[in-house]
This record gives sequence, structure tokens and C-alpha cells, in this order.
Amino acid sequence: MPLVRIEISVDGRDEARRIMARFADGKTDPTVEQEVLDAVWAQGRVPRGRPICLGMTNGRPVRLKFDVDVTPGTR
Repeated sequence: MPLVRIEISVDGRDEARRIMARFADGKTDPTVEQEVLDAVWAQGRVPRGRPICLGMTNGRPVRLKFDVDVTPGTR
């Protein structure tokens, strides 16, 4: 099960915490989820599942980290 790590920028820590809370509750944010999947497709990979939210970075700009399961052998 190959995974691809994707990081996306968000508008501040409050927004990042809101999005992380939705994923922790088992919900999703459709806009963020689509942005992550678009980033996977842009790398030439085929996603096999939904993004898994791992957390946020401490830097500026704040970025959310996601892992996405992809189809092996695609690039």
C-alpha cells in the first residue's frame, strides 16, 4: 500500500485546527479533500482512497499534512 504525503497551505492556525477537528470527528472538508486529491493527480499518481489528515506544520505559512493511498506502479 504505497502512500503519498501531501502538504497544503491554509489560512492560519485557527483554520488548520478547524479542518483537523473535522477529520478527527470522521467528517471531511470537501474543498480541502479535493485540493489534496488534485495534488496527487498532479504528481501522476492514482488515488485509491480518501486523504488521511496527519496534522499541521509549525512553520509559516501553516500547512496541513495528508497521506493518500495510491495505486502501485503509477507515476
